[in-house]
Amino acid sequence: MPIPYEQECQADMQGVYSARDDLRAALKKVQGLANADTWSGKPGDQWMADAHQVLTAAINALGQPLDDAIQECYATARKLQAQSAHAAAGGH
Repeated sequence: MPIPYEQECQADMQGVYSARDDLRAALKKVQGLANADTWSGKPGDQWMADAHQVLTAAINALGQPLDDAIQECYATARKLQAQSAHAAAGGH
């Protein structure tokens, strides 16, 4: 019987999509708080600058780079499932 790589990948990616949405929302919330007027003075200004840079990079990484990686996962799952089906059918 072939290994259901595509189904497993689909289930895993649904978890990734859900976590990505939650993470993106949390990062944007922190990013919004990092712009509050009460963060003033040298430590606050430095933290806001650092946070903005890190949070922006993280939010961007959750976009197209993650989408590209997910598509690669699907392609690999299709390939592995095809190989598994071929082997299960008695292919070499």
